[in-house]
Amino acid sequence: MGDYDEGTVGRAVGGRARAEALSSERRKEIAQVAARKRWGTSVEDVAASTYPPQARKRKPDLGEKLLVNVPYVDLGHIDLLVSEGIYASRDELIRTAIRNQLDKHAEMVRQSVVRRSLDLGLRTLDRETLEAVRNAGERLDLKVLGLLTIADDVDVTLATETIASIQLLGAMQARPEIRKALAARTR
Repeated sequence: MGDYDEGTVGRAVGGRARAEALSSERRKEIAQVAARKRWGTSVEDVAASTYPPQARKRKPDLGEKLLVNVPYVDLGHIDLLVSEGIYASRDELIRTAIRNQLDKHAEMVRQSVVRRSLDLGLRTLDRETLEAVRNAGERLDLKVLGLLTIADDVDVTLATETIASIQLLGAMQARPEIRKALAARTR
């Protein structure tokens, strides 16, 4: 592992010292325990996995990724706050700033949601729900603020027969062919 940098302090030094003190077999054993705790299996099982991708555990959906250009001075301020320990990461600061702005404008958002008759939060459409809509001879005009999810068990025909329009402020999760079929109906 080698010598330590003079600037290295705290847990980085302790972690390296511990790693150097352990045999390679012990390090491997620790890694296998960590893999079992994280994935419920061993490192060898993960490497030799023959499960199809859809059968593996999915990571929880944490939201949509955004690309934001930040001026250099603002980025410096963000990094300063992170280095001072006020925020754990740039991501945490940005998420906190977004939440603060949404809280600041909460009443205006609430009034707009009521005025537009929007479904707030998560709206999920599965095969059973859409078949009930079709059997009732109805079509849906969806207005969603948040996340609209069209389940994988919904086929293109069912979606196009039952969804008349989608007004979406947020994101939609659906198979690509469903998204393409509903694109002209989505605003």
